[in-house]
Amino acid sequence: MAGPGVGKVEFLSDGWIEAFRAVIAECFAAAGDESSPRNATLLSESYTGVPSHIAASGSRGFSIRMREGVPSLHAEVDPSAMVRIAGEYQSMLPVSRFDSRGEPAKAQEMNAMFGGLIASGKAQATGAFDSLPAWIGGLHDRIAARTA
Repeated sequence: MAGPGVGKVEFLSDGWIEAFRAVIAECFAAAGDESSPRNATLLSESYTGVPSHIAASGSRGFSIRMREGVPSLHAEVDPSAMVRIAGEYQSMLPVSRFDSRGEPAKAQEMNAMFGGLIASGKAQATGAFDSLPAWIGGLHDRIAARTA
């Protein structure tokens, strides 16, 4: 039996980026979602206060882009994304690790946590969330389960 933390990767580390690429590919393939834009940056997240062993500059982010109908993950911020999230690394860790396991009550709890960060100024969220393709909704729990 595997011990605790096996298979988990540190949030925003190179290993996490690779794990998230795999999650994106799996969720997109499973959804067969024809409603995804052919060419657009769907989501971009940026973080400050990132530990120096992850990002020497203290900042790191990622973007999920659609190109010719295929999603890809890039370890860079895109301010033109349909949805943009920004936050302070340590403050966002509990949200990044929160796996609701698809349970509506737990998802509400996570949304309340995130809402509290927005209210306190430790996170920002802008853009057209309702225009994101449905398969994006499955990403958070899948990568949260892998996030140390």
